[in-house]
Amino acid sequence: MTNMDLKDRKIIVELDKNARQNFSQIAKSVGLSKQVVRARVQNLEKNIIEGYYPIINFPLLGYSLHVVYLKFAGMPKEKEKKLIDRINVAKRVGLNVTVFGDWNLNLAIWAKYPLDFENTLNDIVKGFEQYIIKKTIMMESEANYFRFKLFRDVKNDAETIITKDVKERKEIDGSDELILACLSKNAREDIVKIAERLKMTPAAAAKRIKNLESKKIIMGYKPQLNLNLLHTKVFLHLQKITEEKEKQVMDYLSRIPEIISVSKTFGDYELEFRAQVENISDLHKIIEDFREKYPQEFIDFNLLIFIKFHRVLSYFPF
Repeated sequence: MTNMDLKDRKIIVELDKNARQNFSQIAKSVGLSKQVVRARVQNLEKNIIEGYYPIINFPLLGYSLHVVYLKFAGMPKEKEKKLIDRINVAKRVGLNVTVFGDWNLNLAIWAKYPLDFENTLNDIVKGFEQYIIKKTIMMESEANYFRFKLFRDVKNDAETIITKDVKERKEIDGSDELILACLSKNAREDIVKIAERLKMTPAAAAKRIKNLESKKIIMGYKPQLNLNLLHTKVFLHLQKITEEKEKQVMDYLSRIPEIISVSKTFGDYELEFRAQVENISDLHKIIEDFREKYPQEFIDFNLLIFIKFHRVLSYFPF
């Protein structure tokens, strides 16, 4: 893990609690001046903080998340770069990352209707079909985002953020959509700049953001971190999972410091979790401990390693 002093670790934990906190609020929590916090955050942004994103409760807006994994064969590097560049500017795509494992590229597409998803994916891979030898698609039905726990000497009392499909739907207007789009590019975007794009006062823009938060459309704000750790995703194939057993599994995984999120999916696997570990041995121990804890439920697993994020994670890529 990247070396940081205690004050930097405290700043990162504060940003994990709420990445839209201003420098004065962070300064009060970590015991530094506003100016020192500003300088430290700017320094962290050079090599540790890659960006900031809001967690948006997209099911409330009628969207479903389709996670796509692609495996290539015989694709020249320049072709792969062209595909990655196309994905980076594609609407509806909020994740674009090179991975190592059974697949080469992982992307996520937000869509309201199956046809929207199909058309988006077809537009993305058009002209590259001959290089794609494996395509795996999973739908996310629930995601649990845990508080950052890797700094054992810094307390983080943030609550788990949960987004999941529900019958309830909430409508937003064009101004709210523009706010979500702005924040998805940079969750710490200055309210004055957001207001300028909306052609309204900063107070009016701030009120709209508060309204989106109170409606649970915006669930929180997080930093995207590069801590020089192995960033991995593990897929769990399970059986005999009752509702009660599922709660136990979620609680067990939430208490493992290296695990940052767990999702329920439709597809080849029932659960998947993301973990940041020092080495593959640490990940092996997490999986083996899980297998020992739930021998009747555990059937099999798969995993991948994130190699490079080609854009900041976006929960409203429109």
